[in-house]
Amino acid sequence: MRREIEEADVLALFLDYDGTLVPFKDRPKEAVATEDVREILRALVRDPKCTVAIISGRTVKDLEKMLSVKGLSLAGLHGLEIRFSDGRSFTWEKSKEAEAAIKEIKQKTIRELGYERGLYIEDKRLTLALHYRLLPREKVKRVTERFIEIAEDHLSKNDLEIMRGVEVLEVRPRGWHKGKALGEFFKRFLPTDRKILPLYVGDDLTDEDAFLYLKGWGITVRVLRDPNKPTAAKYRLLDTSEVLEFLSWIHGAIRANKENMR
Repeated sequence: MRREIEEADVLALFLDYDGTLVPFKDRPKEAVATEDVREILRALVRDPKCTVAIISGRTVKDLEKMLSVKGLSLAGLHGLEIRFSDGRSFTWEKSKEAEAAIKEIKQKTIRELGYERGLYIEDKRLTLALHYRLLPREKVKRVTERFIEIAEDHLSKNDLEIMRGVEVLEVRPRGWHKGKALGEFFKRFLPTDRKILPLYVGDDLTDEDAFLYLKGWGITVRVLRDPNKPTAAKYRLLDTSEVLEFLSWIHGAIRANKENMR
């Protein structure tokens, strides 16, 4: 791995947020990046060899607030919306057609399930997430099944799909995933005349599309405690603390290589 990093002209770092850079929290707004995380991201962003992008299910606006690091590219809603570090932006055109249906699903969900304590309904405009981490365990099956029923009334008609995450269900436009978001970076943002090494770190099922996109090319890492759980990633890390150590190692390897070349 070190040799691959040293030989690349550009190291394109793609990082998930929740469960990768920061531990999961019962309330998503509490999962703010620590100063240690911000510090290593700033160091990597400042390095001319690196470009750093965060690819998350959160919105771009939320990522900006949680991280507060200049120079990052931010891909929100699994890349449905992207703000590149040079100020340019991208929104998948098809996703805009989903707004009205997402609003209807939200209103019906609030009417039928909004009274449930421990349930968090997150409206991201282009997607809708139902977080049930704090919901009493005996209610999870009934509540999630009803949410799926509510959403299914709109799925085929509005070309939507339900995505399962870590104690969350999310309704989103069909036909998009993090692998396609990476494609936008290579098409619109990353240089074509230099040797690029992509490196992707993520912890969730949604990151598997990115691992598959990069299969046979670059470095892919899944943050995963269960050694028996299958993944398309080439490498594994246990938790967010190991991710921080890994990013620090990458930065150190780049600096050491520069010193050796002097």
